[in-house]
Amino acid sequence: MKRQKGAVSIFIVLFATMLFVAISIGFAIFMMRDQDRATDNDLSRSALDSAQAGVEDAKRVLAKYNDCTERNAGSPECVDLITTVRGGKCDTVAKILGGGQVEGDKIIRQSNNDEQLQQAYSCVKITPDTEDVVKSIKDESDMKIIPLKGVSNYDVVEVTWSKKSKGVSYDFSQGSKNRRLNSLNVRNKSNQVTAQLPTYEHWDEKWGAVMRVQAISYNAGDVNLRDLDGNARTVFLYPDNRVSRGSSSKVIEMETYDLHTPHPFTDDASRLDVAVNKPATSVNGSSCDNRVANGEYMCKALLKLPSGKDTSYLTLAGIYARGKSVDVRVRLLKNDGSVVKFNNVQPKIDSTGRANNEFRRVEARVEATPSEDAVPVPRAAIASDGDLCKNYMITDNASDFSANGCSQSIIKPETQP
Repeated sequence: MKRQKGAVSIFIVLFATMLFVAISIGFAIFMMRDQDRATDNDLSRSALDSAQAGVEDAKRVLAKYNDCTERNAGSPECVDLITTVRGGKCDTVAKILGGGQVEGDKIIRQSNNDEQLQQAYSCVKITPDTEDVVKSIKDESDMKIIPLKGVSNYDVVEVTWSKKSKGVSYDFSQGSKNRRLNSLNVRNKSNQVTAQLPTYEHWDEKWGAVMRVQAISYNAGDVNLRDLDGNARTVFLYPDNRVSRGSSSKVIEMETYDLHTPHPFTDDASRLDVAVNKPATSVNGSSCDNRVANGEYMCKALLKLPSGKDTSYLTLAGIYARGKSVDVRVRLLKNDGSVVKFNNVQPKIDSTGRANNEFRRVEARVEATPSEDAVPVPRAAIASDGDLCKNYMITDNASDFSANGCSQSIIKPETQP
């Protein structure tokens, strides 16, 4: 009995010891795993910082590049710089900012202790000429301006918008939009079709955003404000699926669209020609398809700009977006569908950074010139989230002015895009 009790005791001690060792080893494994995860996160963030540092250095190179292309393109230094940038190699930034000396990765540090992480960017490529320009219109007060400057001549401008993402559902079918489409085909008293923008309340969120696209064209050597305003053309691109997204869309001739030229009609009462300032529109000019893959643009339109001008800009604004941002992409195309690259409008920077053995890669689009984000372009002279009082008076007597003139004439505007 004593031997059996001793064997049981030994067995219990061995089992307890093994259990304690297993728990200790498991705890140590969890501790080391958490420490490794924290270290990996720190290295990953440091690698991302290194890649972003490469982007910032690439911006400095682009500043030199822009100065050369605009001012001193013929100097030997600029010829070498332009050739290096357009080469698209990994060591472009190191060559230009390092005075031509390339010694492996570009080490990043602010103090001697930073060397422990071995932060550096190993490859930074710059692409000045890109196949498209991408923008994100934040809300209905936002407007984007895109210089339509290609490396060669182009025939049409392609505008695609509303990028598909998970959890976002749109309905572009004609049947669900009869009320909104019918509201576009308003005929005046001369039986001419004009366009009226529906009220904000009559536009369903699932119908997607309408794009307001304006083309501004002029000759660089002959800028006249009156001609500049008179040559501007504006269209409203309505999301619609009457034309298949994958088929060839109708090209919208912007020469024929003009907000400043109203449609005349005859007033039955006075028999006088009266003008109705409502823009013409074509609902079949754009095509949408919500069956595209995630990350692709659902709506597309092709625009042909007015001819005879050597400089053109495109302004983009989203309406009926219901507070959501609208992703937009613009491309320059030939008639055969081939893409004409933009000439240094929105350069692309591809930067790879590292910290020890952890690597991160980022792609950034930067503006070659100060963008509308740096200098916002207003869409309205006055904007208000609440009530707006407008009191107009024409007088030559200063005493007619009343500081509280709005107190009895508060106007609550109907919400409009």
